[in-house]
Amino acid sequence: MKHLALVQAEFLKIARKWHDLTYDEQKAYLQRHPLSRRKLTARPSSGEVATSTSDDLHKKYIEVATDKMEKGYVVAVPRDGKKQYYKLKDGKLWTSQYENTDWILDESQKLPYAHGAIVVGPALQTFDKAQRSYANTYFKTTEEVPAWILTGHSPSGSYYGSSNILTPIYERKKLPVGTSIQILAGGDFAVINGQRQPVRFTDPAADKSPFEKDYGYDPTKKQLPLKALQEVTAEGTAKQPVKQEVKEVPVTPTTTAPTKTAVPTKPPKSMSKQEIAKLLSDSGIADSARYSDKKGGFIFKRGYFYRHGMDSDKFANAIMARSRNVGLTPVLVDSADKWNRWPKGSWFEAVVKFEQMKDETERQTAHKSKGFPADDILQSMKTFGFPSSGASMRDLDIEKDRDGNVSRIGKSFRYLGTWYSRPGEEDDDQPTWDRKSEKYYKQVFEDWSRQQPWFNSKTMDISVEPSEKAWVSFDIVKKA
Repeated sequence: MKHLALVQAEFLKIARKWHDLTYDEQKAYLQRHPLSRRKLTARPSSGEVATSTSDDLHKKYIEVATDKMEKGYVVAVPRDGKKQYYKLKDGKLWTSQYENTDWILDESQKLPYAHGAIVVGPALQTFDKAQRSYANTYFKTTEEVPAWILTGHSPSGSYYGSSNILTPIYERKKLPVGTSIQILAGGDFAVINGQRQPVRFTDPAADKSPFEKDYGYDPTKKQLPLKALQEVTAEGTAKQPVKQEVKEVPVTPTTTAPTKTAVPTKPPKSMSKQEIAKLLSDSGIADSARYSDKKGGFIFKRGYFYRHGMDSDKFANAIMARSRNVGLTPVLVDSADKWNRWPKGSWFEAVVKFEQMKDETERQTAHKSKGFPADDILQSMKTFGFPSSGASMRDLDIEKDRDGNVSRIGKSFRYLGTWYSRPGEEDDDQPTWDRKSEKYYKQVFEDWSRQQPWFNSKTMDISVEPSEKAWVSFDIVKKA
């Protein structure tokens, strides 16, 4: 019975309403909860004045709210049954009736005299997806972040013709620390309980009507709480920041010693077009990329059906940004919007050349001026082969014309691919090369040849010829 009496006493103590508490109990509660909406209503038993405590709480509230806003947070203050939001930007106080949109400069430049301020979350910042080369971007939350999760759709009551326009239904949630945020080409998502769900960080209440124009809308620019997000890889591991070279600034000496001249920066390392193409192949920027001798650079293309706010300049800027990220020095030659009436395709096009290709361009010009650079072809043909095939190989075969100039350079392999004897023949000196093998190895040699810096289709031909005893000759032949 003693235990029951104790439980009952404690229950009655907890269940008391606010106005039943004494002045000291209310004061102690407000000291423990400085952002509470409650106010002192009980009369003090001593000579203390209740308003002095209220002033102290208000000052404490002002300090907490100001400190949070200086760190980039949004603060909400209850006013007339609603919430008014405040944030600091450029040293000035801004206010809005929505949580993260429609901000205007506050006229009074001070927080209202009110208790119960709520720290909403980090202020949103503009995230320009176009500057990330259209690649998918992944984040993890480093603190609790408020967000709106799409849970379904409902009829809006607005009609387009006879069709009722559906409006999205959002549920406001606090995303816990460690939540995966994925900014993908198909939308923005949060991974909750192992499921990817559409997410947004702006207040849906501020969305405009479907029939109201939205000038200046750019789908590539997102509003994200970047201060509470950490960029990670697709696997969820922390992304290592790109190391940037720090140039040392020469210090002007104060003594009479001779000044040291600054060391000139090294020119960009020379690279072949194959090496550059490999660096950019996995970037996901363009649908296709090819090198053009005529334009002296790479032609990048990206097809589209709807532009969604994109244009050729943004596409070219994305190419340039991605190139710099991988250590290249790009130079934009041209960009264009190749629009065609449906059913023909449309695409953005950008022509970019790289400083790393300067030396190779000069070599190609020299090779083409000579017509048939035999020395370079010989060096390349020495490394050409099919080591995994197990085929036999002969030494290089060199043929010269009447003037003593090299006109053909070849290399032969035996039993390359599949061979079979002709029906009815007893001698295997003239076997037949399988068509699939012939087509495959011809394509391999053509691709290899066209990738070489010395190759020029105007001055040389590619030849693959089978001969007796299952030999195949791969030749580079000078045109007459």
